[in-house]
Amino acid sequence: MTKTSLIDLEAQILVTLGFDFNFPGPIQPLERYLRILNYDLNEIIFDMSYQICKFQLNDAQFLTYRPSQIAASALLLAINIYEKDIKKPSNNDFFKNSRKVGSQIEFNTEIWNNEFVHKLTFHSMEDIKQCLYDLSMFICNNLQPNRLEGFYIEGILATRNYNAIPSPRKENK
Repeated sequence: MTKTSLIDLEAQILVTLGFDFNFPGPIQPLERYLRILNYDLNEIIFDMSYQICKFQLNDAQFLTYRPSQIAASALLLAINIYEKDIKKPSNNDFFKNSRKVGSQIEFNTEIWNNEFVHKLTFHSMEDIKQCLYDLSMFICNNLQPNRLEGFYIEGILATRNYNAIPSPRKENK
């Protein structure tokens, strides 16, 4: 292949793509979700969730998820890591409703798993829990130090939607 033929091939690719290289990534929804959850002014959480969003690009398994699911999962992970790091979970109101499993603590998913967030993001916990689990396992298996140590990751898969408990039906008379 000559230099001229390579340039012609590149030009053909540009024309075929219509010179449009914008693709929806997780950063735009991440910024929106930070505002919704009132963490938009917390630079540590923004940076951590941004880095998690970038880190997931290293594995093709995340191509099956929407960018908005990745953003939600990265943000939940960053908030839980941050809250665990700033205070001991036993003295932290953030984890007051989280179960302990042995020496591990469940993720606080209540910050996402509620009607308010569901209406604004269009993602329920059911929509993101597999992505959250996969991203958690990916971080555990590939990063040192493991910032998710001490969390009960398997509990993510057992998380139910805030409205998953069926309401009693009125019988038709």
